[in-house]
Parts: sequence; C-alpha cells; structure tokens
Amino acid sequence: MACTHLARFDQAISDYSELIQLNPQSPMAYNFRARLYYRQGNHSAALTDHLKASELDPANPNTFSQLAWIWATCPNEALRDGQHAVDAATKACELTEWKKPHCLDALAAALSENGQFDEAVQRGQQAVDLALASEKAAYQTRLEAYRQGKAWRDG
Repeated sequence: MACTHLARFDQAISDYSELIQLNPQSPMAYNFRARLYYRQGNHSAALTDHLKASELDPANPNTFSQLAWIWATCPNEALRDGQHAVDAATKACELTEWKKPHCLDALAAALSENGQFDEAVQRGQQAVDLALASEKAAYQTRLEAYRQGKAWRDG
C-alpha cells in the first residue's frame, strides 16, 4: 500500500498481483488492484478485478458501487452498460440501507447513463445531502450535469 501512497502504481499493482497469487480468495486485493488499474486508464482490467471481488464477497457495497461507476462513467464507451450500472448501484444502496453518499452518487451516475435524469437528480441530491462537507462540491458538480441532461464521464 505504501507504493500506492507514493504514486508508484506499477509497483503497487505488482504487489497486489503477488498478494492475489498468495491468496486468490482475497476480494480486498482484487478491489485495490482494480482501483489502481482504473487510475492508470486500464478500465477493462479494473472491471475484471471488481467482478472477481464481487464473486468472492457478494455483500461488499463498495465493490458494487465501483462496478456501477465503471459501467456508468467509463470514458471507454465499449465498457459502459447503463442497466448493469443501475443494478450494481442499486445493490450497493440496498446493502448500505440507502445511507452512503458514494453509493447514491454511483446510482445517480448509472441512472444518467440510462437517460433517467429525473431519477438521477433525485439520487444525486440525496448524495449531496448525506455527503461530508469535503465531498459536497464533487457531488454537486455531477448533480448539476444531471440537471442539464448530461451523463457523467470520468476523465
């Protein structure tokens, strides 16, 4: 993890890959490696790792939120899938009893990918309302995009 904090992503990916070889049943290792892949722009590898993590730990809302985010906002259009995004984000929200802003934010992004902007605005507003002060600006920016009928894209 130190490599991640030092922005040595290739080394961190290598470390997580080694951890996965030692313990292939570790959803945490797959999720952390997936986040690094995503940061590097390797969205397909990120999706694959998050999917594996979801198989290993089907009760982890963060995994489903990350899957939803990729399927909804990925700059690579071939990887976007609005319905899968909505399904994954809804599961994340259900697992957190609709109380975690990042899960609601992922659902808003997923709904916007599906062109369901009224619902995206509703969920986006819930995310803003629940967010910490330090997170509100980012959530608010996405909410404004949904109000303008625009799906959110990373990158």
